[in-house]
Amino acid sequence: MLSTKRLYLKSFKHDDNKFLYKLNNNRKVNRYLSADSVSIKDCNNMINKWIKKYGDDSIFNVHKVMLKGTEEIIGFVCLKKDTNKREAELGYSFIPKYWGKGYCIEIAKELIECAFEKTEVERIVAETHPENERSISLLRRLNFKEDNRYGEHFGKLYYLDGIDLSSFNENK
Repeated sequence: MLSTKRLYLKSFKHDDNKFLYKLNNNRKVNRYLSADSVSIKDCNNMINKWIKKYGDDSIFNVHKVMLKGTEEIIGFVCLKKDTNKREAELGYSFIPKYWGKGYCIEIAKELIECAFEKTEVERIVAETHPENERSISLLRRLNFKEDNRYGEHFGKLYYLDGIDLSSFNENK
């Protein structure tokens, strides 16, 4: 699976439910999300759904983000795709102590680059809450453009079309 200088991705396994519970019940993480909290059972159901839908090694998956050297899970990044679309949706969430260290942009760039180079995806979209300035800033740094339409969950949509990878790599 994908890796960078500091990080690598792995598929979620059943025993990752405690991490997912910790992440999804963190007040700072949930500030702009629609769900307030989840149970361990909810986390198990999410992981089962991901395993069933995406399998193990697909680029289109919900991936746990691991720190090289410590093997610690620090968050997740995902690319979700409907089978009949040439569009994928980017999502991400990290434990707050890892915010501001460049981890999300580092691994998201790698995942986006791989999606455009190795799949038939022509557009990647992302949705964020209109008041989530950190997420909006991240998407802009990834060269996403604001869409005038509103998303289904949080409100503000962004998109990235078939990009020029050379200019994209300049921001790495």
